[in-house]
Amino acid sequence: MDPGNYLHYGCQDPIEVCQELASMTKMVRAGDVEPVSESEVVSEFKETGQFHLWRATQFGEGVINQAACYKHLAEGGYDGFVSLKTAGSSPEGPLAAIRQSWKALSDLLQRIG
Repeated sequence: MDPGNYLHYGCQDPIEVCQELASMTKMVRAGDVEPVSESEVVSEFKETGQFHLWRATQFGEGVINQAACYKHLAEGGYDGFVSLKTAGSSPEGPLAAIRQSWKALSDLLQRIG
């Protein structure tokens, strides 16, 4: 289960997907995304032919309602491990992004139980 992928690749509501698939989930990858501006999408498409509506961001700082997703997973019986898929980026560098994302994920999991 990767809530961000459902939004990023399928434009599906991550909360609905987590609720629907919670009882079948065997593994969770934590990540978050933010929208790419229309001008950036157009520019990248003109330059490279690639079409990206979303980009990775630090866990808990994107548009995914992480609390709702993980609450549904827990209510559906998921009690396994969670891996940090991507930490996004930070002006302080990649290690700071990892630390910030890991802290946000750990805090969320503690609140969910």
